[in-house]
Amino acid sequence: QTWKLMEATTQQQIEQAQKELAGVEYLAALRGFVRELQHHRDTSHAWLHGAATLRETVERRQKDVEAALSAMDGVDRRVAAKFGTTRLWNAVIGGTRALVITDTVKPGDQARANELFHRRSLHIGETNAALLFHVGDTSHLSRDLTREGYCLMNVLQGRGPELAEHLSKARGLGAGLAAAAGRPAE
Repeated sequence: QTWKLMEATTQQQIEQAQKELAGVEYLAALRGFVRELQHHRDTSHAWLHGAATLRETVERRQKDVEAALSAMDGVDRRVAAKFGTTRLWNAVIGGTRALVITDTVKPGDQARANELFHRRSLHIGETNAALLFHVGDTSHLSRDLTREGYCLMNVLQGRGPELAEHLSKARGLGAGLAAAAGRPAE
């Protein structure tokens, strides 16, 4: 009887470790995807404010977003059953395609460029919040009771992405201001 209890406990621990590893894989792919969204948003903002030399970079960034979207989609398909992320991820795909791939603005329309920057920033924040916390919770990564585990997840799930987004927004806004003033935004 004791042997069966030990075996069941060990099996549960193995399954939990596998779920946590899948959560780490998902969150790493999500971070790469969000980073590409940020780079595209920031470069586009500078280009739309007059940095004409960034046109090719914006086009390359758009392709990078599409590649990251495809890679993240593959990860989601593999592990969605464990985390129930399909509905959330499909909403992210729709929002990304609308804001990055199909929603275009002509350079020089600064009011529209600023509005698009704001909408893209909201999309990035919502993507991070929805998926980071959902996967962190369902994979039990955010429920680590050790002090070290809690601190790590606090940085990986909350403060790190928040800081990265603030820095990225500052970079994008600064590049847009430089471009609008006729200075090189690169």
